[in-house]
Amino acid sequence: MPMSVSRSREIDMFRGIVILDMILIHFDTYFPTLVRKLLHYFDFAMDGFLFAAGLMIGAHYFDRFCIHPNLVARRIWYRTLELYGYYLLIVFTIIAPFYYVVLDFHDSAFFRLIVELILVKKQVGIAHILPTFIPLFLTAPLILWLIANRRIFWVLIASFVLFLVGLHWPYLFSYADEPIFPVIIWQAYFCIGLFFGMNGFVTIEKIARSRKFAVLVNTAFLLLAVLKFGTSQIPLLETLRAEYGLFHFRRFPLNMWGFMFGISLVFLVLHLVYRFFNVIKFFGGINTIVERFGRHSLLVFVVHAYFVYLALAIAKLTGSVLWPSAIFGACLFSLVLITRQIERERSERRRSHPGVRTE
Repeated sequence: MPMSVSRSREIDMFRGIVILDMILIHFDTYFPTLVRKLLHYFDFAMDGFLFAAGLMIGAHYFDRFCIHPNLVARRIWYRTLELYGYYLLIVFTIIAPFYYVVLDFHDSAFFRLIVELILVKKQVGIAHILPTFIPLFLTAPLILWLIANRRIFWVLIASFVLFLVGLHWPYLFSYADEPIFPVIIWQAYFCIGLFFGMNGFVTIEKIARSRKFAVLVNTAFLLLAVLKFGTSQIPLLETLRAEYGLFHFRRFPLNMWGFMFGISLVFLVLHLVYRFFNVIKFFGGINTIVERFGRHSLLVFVVHAYFVYLALAIAKLTGSVLWPSAIFGACLFSLVLITRQIERERSERRRSHPGVRTE
C-alpha cells in the first residue's frame, strides 16, 4: 500500500519558509546586527518544523492508520530510524571532524564526546535538532490509535498537562545535558499540527483560507507582538511585567508567552501562504525554489549543516568572516542545484514509468 497522498504545494511552501528561516538563523553571525536581531525576533524555525511534522503525520497517515494501523505504525517507526540515521551521519561526518580538527578534542575527551552524542546525551549545535523529533515520532502511532478510537480528549489533556508540567520543570525527562528544546514543552507544537492535519489537506486549506481564521490569527499575533515588543513603551504594561511577572516572552526554555507568540506566528505564516499563494506563484523561480526546499526539507537540513560547520571552521581557524559569508551563498546555491536535480530525476522516472510512485 502506498503511504503518501497527494501533496499540498502550500504546505511545501510553508515548510520551505521554515527551513529557510532555520538556515538564516544558523548563518546569522555573518549578517548585520539589525538583520540578526530581526531574525531572532521572528524566529519560528523549530516551532514551524514541529508543527509541520505533526501536520504531515496527521494528513498523511491518520486515515490510513484507521484501516491498517500496524502497517502505518511500522512506517512511522521506520521514519524514526531514518531520522536517527541522519543524526548519526551528522555526528560522524560533521561534528566529530570539527571537534577533532578544529577544537582539538583528542583521546578520552573525544571518545567520550562521540559516545555521548550517539546516546543523545550531549547537546551540540544543529545536531541537537533531529533528536527532538524522535520521541514524538515514536509515540505518534499511540496518539493516532487513541484518536482513531475516539479518545482525542485524553490526547488533548495529556499534551496540555505535559506542557504545564514542562513550564515548571522543563528538564524533567532529560537524562543528560539540558536540551535546548525540551520535548515535554515543545510537543505542544507537534500535537497541534497533528490535530490540525488529521482531516486532510482539503480541510487544512479550507480553515487556513477562512475569514474567521484570518481575523483570529492576525488579531492574536498583533496583540502578542505589541505585548512582546511594546511593553517597555507602555507604562501600564511595564508595571504589570515588573510587579506581576506578566508578558515575559521566553524561548529557552519556552514559557507560556513564548509559546503563544510562536504558535500565533506559525498560524500567521500558514494563513499568508494559503491566502497569497496564487500571488506568490507570479514570482516563478523563487516560488519554485522555496517549494522544493519544503519538499526535501530533511535533505536541505542535512546539507546546510555541512556548510554551517564549514563556515564555523574557517572563522575559527582564520578569524575572518569574509569566507564564511561567501559559504552562506554557496550553501543556498548548492541547495538550489541539488533539489532541482532531484526533481528532474523524479520527473524523468515518472515519464519513463507512468503510474509508479517515485517519491
